[in-house]
Amino acid sequence: MGTVKSSASGENLRCVDLGDGSIIPFGLNGAPAASDLLNGFVSAAGTLLTIPAGCSWVGSIVITAVTNVASGGVAASGVVSVSTAGTGVTPAAGVQYQADTSAPASAASGVGTVDRAVIGPAPLYVVAPAGNVVTLVVASSGTITKLDVHAVGYLVKME
Repeated sequence: MGTVKSSASGENLRCVDLGDGSIIPFGLNGAPAASDLLNGFVSAAGTLLTIPAGCSWVGSIVITAVTNVASGGVAASGVVSVSTAGTGVTPAAGVQYQADTSAPASAASGVGTVDRAVIGPAPLYVVAPAGNVVTLVVASSGTITKLDVHAVGYLVKME
């Protein structure tokens, strides 16, 4: 058990050492200050969250991806991913979570097919180094007819 400072309020937060060099901070009352909450939502590819330089973001990600095939249509698939981006970001820049869909062809007249993938809530701990802002970015490829990505978490300024 140790302490770190909250990014906005300056409050000392208790933290648990996971034993692998990473820690998970908690507010003194089990919750972060309201000013440290950082949440995001997108329904298209783009920036989900921006994490200030010198801060860590502790939270969860939920990805929902849907692929529809119309009546008589050929099979289709798609991918929705959440990646870290930015110089010096931890975990290293790249895909952290991904939802894959694969809807079969629709041979029946008047009947389409659908595939839906849901990932999460999945934990994520992102560190923005001093001097560098980092982001969580959503990308999609293939045939994605609907996507929703949520991020719910809070900031911690590491000392």
